Amino acid sequence: MRHVPLLGLAALLAAPGCTNACGRICKQMADYAEECGLTVTDAELDECLEAQAGKESRDDRAACREYNDPEVIRQEWSCDDLEDYWAGEADDEEGDTGDTQD
Repeated sequence: MRHVPLLGLAALLAAPGCTNACGRICKQMADYAEECGLTVTDAELDECLEAQAGKESRDDRAACREYNDPEVIRQEWSCDDLEDYWAGEADDEEGDTGDTQD
């Protein structure tokens, strides 16, 4: 086993968003990013989890359940998309990467 997924799992278990479908998407996206050759730090994963912890509306939870599948994420996101996303998470505490798109 690689150490990065174990660190991610530890962060996932310690983070407030770890028990909801939205928080699980963060972990799945971090795993996929690793497959793309990207590095997602514990701090970046924690920021994602914190942002997802507040997803309490019925619509948010439904969307997270719909996308809570690694294959769906792979269909919707390219490795370039993930690189942009995680870079935005590192640079912007709110996780709003809308102004970084070309």
